[in-house]
Amino acid sequence: MNHRKSFTSLIISASMLSGLLFTSATNVNAAKAKWHSGTPKVLHGSWAAKKTNGGSDGKTTISNQKINETHRFAPINPETITKLKYKKTGKQKYTIKGANMSYASSGIISKYKFKVKVHNHNQIYFSGIRTGKFGDAAIYHRK
Repeated sequence: MNHRKSFTSLIISASMLSGLLFTSATNVNAAKAKWHSGTPKVLHGSWAAKKTNGGSDGKTTISNQKINETHRFAPINPETITKLKYKKTGKQKYTIKGANMSYASSGIISKYKFKVKVHNHNQIYFSGIRTGKFGDAAIYHRK
């Protein structure tokens, strides 16, 4: 009877240990966010922002391939960010990076990185991470 109890406890211990190893290995892989090309579908469309904390005051259009921003003070020369990639950093939170290639022939390539939080279908919080002046910090509403 003693051998049966020790055998049973050995099997239970081995099962728990293998389950623990599998769970920890799964959590390590899940923590690594993967960069995807383009932008998240939830952000596609036209957005308008009011200036907050040094951010822009204009219209922003987001598609899978590019982000266009027309400033209120410079509607003739909109900024276009291309070569977009994004990763999901949390629930309804994304980091997006891209480059402004408009002046690439002059040797000027501006790189941008943004953090985006989706509040709901009609409102997002868009903040730049000081690699460029684009969209420093603003709440955008769907147009």
